[in-house]
Amino acid sequence: MSLFSRIRSSFGRSANDENWISPRSIGFAGGVLSIALAIAALLLPFIQMVSGAEIYSPDEYVWYLVVTNFFLLVGIAVISIYYHSLDRRYRKNINRLLETRAELRQERVKSSQIEDDLMSVFGDMAQRVEDISSHRTGVSNFICDLLMKKEFNKTELVNRIDQYIDFCLSQTAELFGRFTDSKTASCVKLITKKNDDGDLLVETYMRNQISRLQRQGTDVDEFLGVFPYKKNTGFSKIIDEDNSRGFWYSNNLIELHEEGEYDNINPRWKEFYSAAAISAIRNPQSSSKDDIIGFLCIDNKDGRFDDRITRPSLAAISNTLYYVLSMRDFIMENLPAKPDDEEPKSAQFPYRLTHERDLPKS
Repeated sequence: MSLFSRIRSSFGRSANDENWISPRSIGFAGGVLSIALAIAALLLPFIQMVSGAEIYSPDEYVWYLVVTNFFLLVGIAVISIYYHSLDRRYRKNINRLLETRAELRQERVKSSQIEDDLMSVFGDMAQRVEDISSHRTGVSNFICDLLMKKEFNKTELVNRIDQYIDFCLSQTAELFGRFTDSKTASCVKLITKKNDDGDLLVETYMRNQISRLQRQGTDVDEFLGVFPYKKNTGFSKIIDEDNSRGFWYSNNLIELHEEGEYDNINPRWKEFYSAAAISAIRNPQSSSKDDIIGFLCIDNKDGRFDDRITRPSLAAISNTLYYVLSMRDFIMENLPAKPDDEEPKSAQFPYRLTHERDLPKS
């Protein structure tokens, strides 16, 4: 860039802008012109002496010097003010750049902290999914060992499975509680049988321990028992819609309810949650809705469920629950009870026998 272009750009305009003249540039030009006139006036005596011509009389020259010195002082003042203004602009821009650099540094620190927090959350989620999987293997090995030794106790086997389901629900609630940063409840609801109208009936099989205590005496589980699946929008969406993928969720159930798009048979559901996610429990090798035996449900007050994380995570846990529930049904239906065996019952509802469920045969 040429010197002239730099001067033009220093006036705050582009060197290629035809309308670059500003009051500041006029002042700068006036200062330069004043200094030039003063220097020319100072050179006049030398010119007069060299040429021998009398340009001014002595009296006129004195007044001329006064005027030229005035212009010189004015020019110097204008140039000083201009460069002082330029220096202030320069320092202001430097300070702004330094502030921007500090902000960027802080943003990098925050981004790094967020990344660490996300990795911690995802790591914890992965660990809990691994725990659910590894404990299922432990339950399977325990049952296989007893069956091979023919030392099984029907009640003991079923209770061991129920303990695993209770562990699985606790891990699921903690997993999504960490992910959503909100207290989360989880439960398994099973399709039991059909009513006289041919509608599938659903009942709560088990909840995680914390929500079980919090909702004791207030939830639909205890005063209704079974209910048609169509009484819950999430269940009906999964069973009735072809593109459900066995999953449904909403982070704002209250808004959906006000718009007439969400139904729940529990009249007090708003006391406990405003967001929910549901995954079908069925054979992972099947996509048929006829193979759905129940639902894995989670809910909380704050939402923040994400389809990209919630759906595959719930599906993985639902697949595990399908195998242990199928194992439980097999034991209930096929293993003979010993004389000293008590008939196994649901871990949460001791008055309702779980072998009354009418499940699809895989």
